[in-house]
Amino acid sequence: MTSTDIGKSIDRNTIIKAGFVLALIIFLVIVYKSGSAKDIDLAVISDRLENEMGIEKEMKKASDRDVMEFFGLDSGSFEQVVYYRNTRELAVEELLIVKAASKDALGPVSEAADRRTKTQIDVYKSYGPKQVKQLENCIKIEKGNYYFYCTSDNAADYEEVFRDAI
Repeated sequence: MTSTDIGKSIDRNTIIKAGFVLALIIFLVIVYKSGSAKDIDLAVISDRLENEMGIEKEMKKASDRDVMEFFGLDSGSFEQVVYYRNTRELAVEELLIVKAASKDALGPVSEAADRRTKTQIDVYKSYGPKQVKQLENCIKIEKGNYYFYCTSDNAADYEEVFRDAI
């Protein structure tokens, strides 16, 4: 092997190693970004849900007191909370978005959403198959310091608005 061959071999190996390192860096950036979210006021998401999606045809905006009653969460413990619910008899449609100070503060929200879903399924399992199906297909997302919970036939559309916003 001549010195020129050795130089070509080293250059090729160096380029391959550099390519792998670059690919790893890109992968890590993508993974890091996927867990984070933009800092956005929930009023922006609420406006989009109302104006673009017409959520108020299905659900009405609820109060902080309702968040406490139905989820056992004190809205004052979080930066912002948006809650919509359907008030018709036998309706299970609801949407909850919580913005917390940190990702760690979302644990109680996740637990409350799980508890709410289980409780609702227990209530409707003997006479509300449509409601049970909606509840079993609810969407729960934790992204950055946000939590999204939705039970609705339109949950995927509402989720898209949420994901697009953050």
